[in-house]
Amino acid sequence: MSKGIILAVAATGLGLGIAVNGQVNPFQEVTAHAAIIKFQGKHYQSKYTVRQIRYKYHLTYQRQTFKVSKDVFNHVVRNQYVGIQRNPSIRRETKLPMFVTAHGTYAGFRSAYVEAAFNSKTAYVNLKTGKLVVSHNGWA
Repeated sequence: MSKGIILAVAATGLGLGIAVNGQVNPFQEVTAHAAIIKFQGKHYQSKYTVRQIRYKYHLTYQRQTFKVSKDVFNHVVRNQYVGIQRNPSIRRETKLPMFVTAHGTYAGFRSAYVEAAFNSKTAYVNLKTGKLVVSHNGWA
């Protein structure tokens, strides 16, 4: 083999993370927290971006208006990004205890009737693990 081919194989081996001549790969490895979410002037490391979270859990933003009567309209907002919360209180409908504190930092997406805020749902996604937790509020 010529020197050019050996040099190319060594450079390719370094790019793939293979140790050549006893040296470790000098390239920095990508961590699990590759995304950064900015909220209220602070930076939060996350496994996914807000766009990736919306896509993964089908949390697309929707705003609808329903006509209730001649002059009365009801507005519905679904999956509005409300920001980052630490240790949110999760309300579960079927299990006791009804309120549980979720430990960690979460991104919140709220679905609610604007005129009737008593009937809403908030989806929390853990920034570290990417796990989805849903909190139900009111009589939904």
